[in-house]
Amino acid sequence: MAHIEKHTEALKGSQEAFEQLVKERLRQAVRVALISVLEEEVTAFIGAQPYEPSRAAPRSTQWPLHAQSGNHGRPAS
Repeated sequence: MAHIEKHTEALKGSQEAFEQLVKERLRQAVRVALISVLEEEVTAFIGAQPYEPSRAAPRSTQWPLHAQSGNHGRPAS
């Protein structure tokens, strides 16, 4: 009788561990799917790949280059 109770407890514990593993894997799969969809939506919205600058508008902080002027991007006086 004690052998049957131990076996039942072991099965119950392994079932709980299995359910926990399935929940974690499902959570990870949903997270990956949501991140993929969001990245695609953002890429389509801004028109640039992740970590790539947008081609929508040039940056307003760009300095004009003046070859050999020594003014480091500032217009000559």
